[in-house]
Amino acid sequence: MKRKELMSLMRVADTEVRESKLMLSHCPTPFELICFHSHQAVEKYLKAFLIFNDIKFSEQSHILPALNELCEKVDCKFENLIPVCWKLAQYANIIKYPRDNDLDMRAATEAVEHAIEVKWFVPIIHLRSAIGYNELDSVWVCNKFG
Repeated sequence: MKRKELMSLMRVADTEVRESKLMLSHCPTPFELICFHSHQAVEKYLKAFLIFNDIKFSEQSHILPALNELCEKVDCKFENLIPVCWKLAQYANIIKYPRDNDLDMRAATEAVEHAIEVKWFVPIIHLRSAIGYNELDSVWVCNKFG
């Protein structure tokens, strides 16, 4: 069950990052969608790390700084993600509650870059595996639960 849940979270998060990158080239560029999906990807990466380490969290929690704080209790290096989590946290409800915003290509590109940063930060540095994370088959999950 745990292995399946982790693989699912990582697969969906990877898809959100990949799709956000692709949307950067759309015209008109859907800045809100890109930022929202970048937030969602980071949320899933953090939750996968917490599940991997048997750390309990509220299933309803979408607050990136709070999730990151729980990750910090396992590994203090998550402190490096505090600015990223605070930056992306503002996009949690951008689709649900539309409003005038100043989102532009720079903000959308930055959101995607942050999601990619977290994508590589979580599995490689914090699972301390020489294997590393393989987007195609989630090797880091298979290694622990294989």
